[in-house]
Amino acid sequence: MAEELNERGRNEILVQQISRYVTVGWQVKSQTETTANLVMPKKFSFWWALLWLLLGIFPVIIYIIYYLNKQDRSLFLSVDASGNISATDG
Repeated sequence: MAEELNERGRNEILVQQISRYVTVGWQVKSQTETTANLVMPKKFSFWWALLWLLLGIFPVIIYIIYYLNKQDRSLFLSVDASGNISATDG
């Protein structure tokens, strides 16, 4: 049977996992000793807008509407007593 980790060990695993997500653009919204909620903010692409503008004004309006309706991505990380990480999209 696997050895159960104390809260400090679980926190160390969580911090390592969070650092991986933060390096690719995720932001920590909230964090406890064994759980964390991360958010990937939506980004406006100037290059996509410029491309659509070159194709005409109507496509750029559609892109702007798409961007305004786009939501931030959310991720919930949790470390169990055996040290396994679970990630849930929210």
